[in-house]
Amino acid sequence: MKEEGSSLLLVLLLILVLLTFAAGITAMISHEIRMVADHENRIQAAYRAESGLEEAVDAIIKNPTVRGDDLLNIAGDNYRITKASRGVEGEIITYNITARGTTGQATEDINIRVQSHSINITTVNSASNIDTEIVINFFGLKIEKSTEIIGGEQENITNLPTFNFERSAYVNEDQSGQVIYHGGIADTTGKLAQYYFADQSSFQTKFTTGFWNVPNWGSLGREVDLPPGEIIYVDGNLNLGSIFGEINGGTATEPAIIVVNGDLTYDSGFTGINDVVFLVKGNFELRQVGLLIDRSFVYTEGAINIGGNFTDYTFAMDCDGIFVSKQDASIKSLWGSVEYEEIDLRQAYRLLSREDQSNLKPKIVYWD
Repeated sequence: MKEEGSSLLLVLLLILVLLTFAAGITAMISHEIRMVADHENRIQAAYRAESGLEEAVDAIIKNPTVRGDDLLNIAGDNYRITKASRGVEGEIITYNITARGTTGQATEDINIRVQSHSINITTVNSASNIDTEIVINFFGLKIEKSTEIIGGEQENITNLPTFNFERSAYVNEDQSGQVIYHGGIADTTGKLAQYYFADQSSFQTKFTTGFWNVPNWGSLGREVDLPPGEIIYVDGNLNLGSIFGEINGGTATEPAIIVVNGDLTYDSGFTGINDVVFLVKGNFELRQVGLLIDRSFVYTEGAINIGGNFTDYTFAMDCDGIFVSKQDASIKSLWGSVEYEEIDLRQAYRLLSREDQSNLKPKIVYWD
């Protein structure tokens, strides 16, 4: 009996040892499973944080001057931008961005630093000289005055951007030479070329209206209504004119873009221009009695000349926008001012030269 009791005790002890060992193995396996699951969740959370960062970088590509606060609006089901700041030093724009991804109970934060070159422009910018001086001789009385520029002006700039005006960059043709597409650089779809114009006449036929034609002026009350966010290409000079007229180019976030592969001249009595980006290969001339410009951008490889019909100055202007000239810029008004106002240039950036596009393209210089 004692031997049987001893054997039973040994068996029980062995079972206890085995159960303890099994429990330990189970606990170790469960711990490993939890560790693996947590590790996988952290990896997944990191991937989701990266998705937020990719969206942030894409926002900077679309708008190289986007504010840091605007990037904080980027969020998805499992990620969001938690920190974003923007700094400018010289020609370099630097963004510091933090994105947080979440999977289950796991969260991962990833920090990046993104840099790109800025287009350092103020209200009036010229690669040559800027002239705002008005001199009036009135019955022997000499009056001197300068047009007020609010927001700064820069002369003799050497690093102004370069846009592409080549016809081949904007249109494709089929085998018969028929224009089949227009839309700007980097697009390859085959849409009908609604906004390609071989000359001024075809442009005016589509876009202008007037109710009283006047010789040498065009019309009384002519309006030009342009499609928001579209790129319009005129293959040659463009001359517009009206006694009372207006060019409406869309909205503040979707301005229309007119690319003129030549000179642009606008003769008028009183003119309003709203939400338009002008990219002009030649000279840009506005000869007005009075001028109102709101949220518009003018770039020309020639000269900018804004003045009057009968004198070298207009009598009154109220211009809010940005003016960039690769030659001289002359802006003269007896009353009123030119003031800096930002305009959405995301579409226009697509039309920059390849070198400028490369410089503006954001680059990640730090990742943690």
